[in-house]
Amino acid sequence: MMKYSPWKFKETPVIDFLIESRYRLYRHLLFLVFFFFLLYSARFWHWYSGTYQYYVLFFVYTILIAMVYINIYVLVPRFFFKAHYISYLVLLVLMGVVGLNIIAYGFHSFFLILGLKISRQIITKKEESMKEY
Repeated sequence: MMKYSPWKFKETPVIDFLIESRYRLYRHLLFLVFFFFLLYSARFWHWYSGTYQYYVLFFVYTILIAMVYINIYVLVPRFFFKAHYISYLVLLVLMGVVGLNIIAYGFHSFFLILGLKISRQIITKKEESMKEY
């Protein structure tokens, strides 16, 4: 026998939070905070020093969040809900490839150059301090 009847399951606070429009802002805030902490716990942005770590983190976070919201508000309503599954899948993969290429371009063009400048400064400071001994 089922533990919950279908009617009682629909009235749980979790389902209300996930479905009802009055919780929309809270759902988005919860997702944004959770996703930020997920990225924050990753190690990729620790390769950089100082404030550049946070620039890298913010850059990747912004691109990935933009991809999620483009999927939610553009691709799903225009393609998935209208049963254009192949078009949806192709555009979703294309968006993923473009988004990751934007991140890679940003790493290579901006953050790598900044990281190299910072690394050179650190190396020259270490060399100068070693000359003193």
